[in-house]
Amino acid sequence: PYEFDSMRCAGGGSDANSTNLLIAVQWDWLVAISPTTGATVWNWTIAEKYNETEGVALGPVVQHVVVLLARSTRHGIDIATGALLWTFDGDHIGLYDTNS
Repeated sequence: PYEFDSMRCAGGGSDANSTNLLIAVQWDWLVAISPTTGATVWNWTIAEKYNETEGVALGPVVQHVVVLLARSTRHGIDIATGALLWTFDGDHIGLYDTNS
């Protein structure tokens, strides 16, 4: 049902039920797909759910979180539900020297 070659994918991640999911951006949607059946587990409109209207990219999957990279913000998305866990301003990320 999906054109995987045209989708930007973040790879697999495990949801709360230890089921591996493929997280992908398809047009204006963030989609979680079962790699075994191809069924949609959840999907959200990026503009409505995450308040992003310009192009986004998918960052790494770390445990149960996929990172959604927007122009100036970063969003942590729960793999199991697509819920927004956290958001921060990507323009103000800095490294701090703890030895100073």
